[in-house]
Amino acid sequence: MEIGNIIAGIYTFLFFILFASIAYRISKREQPMFFWNESVKGANYEIDPSTVKNIKEYNRAHSIMWFLYSIPFAVAAITTIFGYGEITFAILISNGTIGIILLIWGNSYINSKYIKKCSDPPKLD
Repeated sequence: MEIGNIIAGIYTFLFFILFASIAYRISKREQPMFFWNESVKGANYEIDPSTVKNIKEYNRAHSIMWFLYSIPFAVAAITTIFGYGEITFAILISNGTIGIILLIWGNSYINSKYIKKCSDPPKLD
């Protein structure tokens, strides 16, 4: 274990802490968490609570999604500390590409499950 590997491992572990903290914060929110929102109301991206079927479950699902995204950073930190740079690189590249795609897909899935659908479209007379 070299000092450079330990320092890089600590920095990588900070990303785990960042995303795990986001997951924890989401789990404690009383308002629906937003990943992004296609319909922007002014400058904020908040989701109207009346459009969410179950806010607690909706936030729980987002919390799990973000925690799962954080796990590869913890694994990468461990592999960095023990000098497995190639494995660390593969984990970080995978998480930065496939992981982000999975976040987008997960958000779409969560929204399709918990956001109420408009059953009666407005009439255009």
